Amino acid sequence: MVVLTGGLRVLGANYKDTEYGVLTAYKGKLTNDYFVNLLDNDTKWVESNEQGIYDGIDRASGDKRWKATGQDLIFGTDGELRLYAFTYSNPSAKRKFVADFAQAWEKVMSLDRFDLKSH
Repeated sequence: MVVLTGGLRVLGANYKDTEYGVLTAYKGKLTNDYFVNLLDNDTKWVESNEQGIYDGIDRASGDKRWKATGQDLIFGTDGELRLYAFTYSNPSAKRKFVADFAQAWEKVMSLDRFDLKSH
């Protein structure tokens, strides 16, 4: 779930193409940017004027960098989920992130494919 969420967010697979959780400058490219930017200590998350939305504010400049939902921020606040997010945010984890995303995506896409199951 963690790797799928991060991957789908940077790919921009959002309802009505909203920018919520697209924590990357390279939308549409499968990168670990979601986790890198979500856990960036230079970003402070504050409630937005929009209900259920949070703004990621650059601590130094005060500029708004990102928009996220509470569901995005749970990966930074829940202890177990934060461990996964931290693992994927590591610069050396780029390949692991892509490999894990591909494996999880293949599993989800094959769940109802009974014709692929061996008897």
